[in-house]
Amino acid sequence: MEANIFIQNGWMLTLAIIIQVLLIILVAALFERNRLKKLAYWDSVTGLPNRNELNRMLRTPKGNIKTAILFLDLDRFKVINDTWGHGAGDSLVKEVGKRLKQFVTSEQQVYRYGGDEFIFVIKGKSVDHAEQLAGLILQSIQNEYQIGGFEFNITVSIGISLGSAHDANYSDLLQQADKAMYQAKKLGENRYCLYSDFTESN
Repeated sequence: MEANIFIQNGWMLTLAIIIQVLLIILVAALFERNRLKKLAYWDSVTGLPNRNELNRMLRTPKGNIKTAILFLDLDRFKVINDTWGHGAGDSLVKEVGKRLKQFVTSEQQVYRYGGDEFIFVIKGKSVDHAEQLAGLILQSIQNEYQIGGFEFNITVSIGISLGSAHDANYSDLLQQADKAMYQAKKLGENRYCLYSDFTESN
């Protein structure tokens, strides 16, 4: 009788250990899955959602919602990278990301598109709102940066395109905003340009 109880207790202990091990493996797998998901959809330098998350968001059906795209590109960023190194460049991009986060709301989100490029997506707002946001971003970005004991100054050029979430091809909106951004650079940098104004003047 005692032997049976001992065997039974042994099996129960073994089962408990197996359950604990399985739980540990499950928790570790979930943690690793979340870590990999974060790496896939979030930028490690700025902590902002990245291009993958932008593409995923744009592919999600939203109905016929008015949408504005702001394409941001830092002016003369390559000079800073080449002169001070990529470490200083990454630090500057990180600080820029912090300043852009202050403009994030439930209707507008910023993404790091790559390198020194950022994208704002604004839903359900007017062109006046998009232009107002662009103006606020210009003012915020050009304020002085303190990095590694040195002072840095940088500006940004912004292109704005307008469409709706019903449009089948968001790449058109991105390309339009990209072209408008380059037009802003041609006009002297540190400014924004509407794609509609650019096309109407050509």
